[in-house]
Amino acid sequence: MNPARRGSVFALNNWRLRSKLALILIIPTLTALVLGALRVADDAQQAVQLGHTADQVAFAGKVTTVIHDLQGERSLAVARISSGDALRQTGLDAQIAKVDHDVEDLRNSLVNLNPDDQATADRYARGIQRLDALRPLRAAVGSSSYSDVAVLDTYSSILNSLIQLGREVTTAVTDRDLLRLGNSTQAISEAKEFTLRGDTALQIAAFRNGFPGDLLDETRAAEASGDASIAAFLANATDDQVQLYSDTVSGPEVDDRRRIQTQAFSFAQQGEALNIDPTQLGQDSTVASDKMRAVETNLLTQLRTQADDLASSAVRSAWVGGVIVLAALIAALILMLVIARLMLRPLRVLRTTALDVAYTRLPETVQSILDDPDPVNASKKAVDPVPVTSRDEIGEVARSFDVVHGQAVKMAAEQALLRENVNGIFVNLSRRSQRLVERQLGVIDRLEADEQDPDHLASLFELDHLATRLRRNGESLLVLSAPASRSPCPSRCRRPT
Repeated sequence: MNPARRGSVFALNNWRLRSKLALILIIPTLTALVLGALRVADDAQQAVQLGHTADQVAFAGKVTTVIHDLQGERSLAVARISSGDALRQTGLDAQIAKVDHDVEDLRNSLVNLNPDDQATADRYARGIQRLDALRPLRAAVGSSSYSDVAVLDTYSSILNSLIQLGREVTTAVTDRDLLRLGNSTQAISEAKEFTLRGDTALQIAAFRNGFPGDLLDETRAAEASGDASIAAFLANATDDQVQLYSDTVSGPEVDDRRRIQTQAFSFAQQGEALNIDPTQLGQDSTVASDKMRAVETNLLTQLRTQADDLASSAVRSAWVGGVIVLAALIAALILMLVIARLMLRPLRVLRTTALDVAYTRLPETVQSILDDPDPVNASKKAVDPVPVTSRDEIGEVARSFDVVHGQAVKMAAEQALLRENVNGIFVNLSRRSQRLVERQLGVIDRLEADEQDPDHLASLFELDHLATRLRRNGESLLVLSAPASRSPCPSRCRRPT
């Protein structure tokens, strides 16, 4: 074939088989690598998000601590103004110091918190910034320039900002179970705030022995909001959480708080004096608040534990996914290399053997068979099988090549046998012709010895010459057919022509 018609060396059909196999295997390998990398990246991103959620849950725990202590400060501050008792300032100062410590811890936690986006970070910052209003509010409480109702409203507005931070954590949750637990925790936090807000308003009414302005409506609204939050908690909580609430938020103090509130609403509606013991109300409210705080803390602990578990699980999943993808790729590469070697190695052996047979062994074998006196026996031992023992397509090609090789050797043996038979025929015919020519020459010799006529003798000499030429042609035929079997020419045949 003309080399110019073979095409470029860069043409795909001219590539070596190893290069073609590499091209076939590299595409699915790269595809698997990309898909595996995307899966690992998705798991890693989810792990990062859950890690942020866990951090936000931990931050929410600190927020609830500030809220709880600030609720206590609100109650003490309102009681200090409503009662006019300077002795209550000592307890208020201690509570203020406790709140300041909690706020400082919360601010430090915000520095280490990494929200998912800048908008969330800004909302957190605004919620914490709202705590800056505590300093002038406390100064106003100390100077009695604020009324007890105004102090209640200002403290409540600050607490509303902090409670909103808890809602930020809930909105950032993507896991369904975690979201459900977060909603339950948020419901308890809001229920506690509304309950204590109503109790603080009722405490103002207790000191004044009546509800000034629209304080009664505010108290009823706070109580109704608290009941709605409890209903939301019971509707969203699990059976264990409902049982936890029922077992914790119960007892005589809780019942007394509700009784005092109901009685106060009834007396206010009838226009009668309330006759509420502020000290007893404060004690019952504190006990109820602490019990709700215990439920809130328990739920926060569950929330944080579950968030940490999800984050850890996501991290493990990302690592396990990465290891599995890497191991699968390595195993696939090893398997591909093994399979390629299993294919290429017998192909190389087949190619080398075929070229050796075609250019070296087969010509030598044919020549040895043609030269051997027994070509049939010589051909039986002349074919060595290709050293490929597999049973796949490559092995079948090797066996087919052995058959072709054997047929070529068999044809060479048959050709040698046919040539030997033809040579035998020629030898037989040549020897017969020689014997006839010898007899003819003997007859001519006798005729020449008895002939006296010169003309007849000349004719006999011519016949002798022709017979001699026939004898030489027979000897030539004998030499061509079987040189080794040629008989020496009689001396009488070597007469001049």
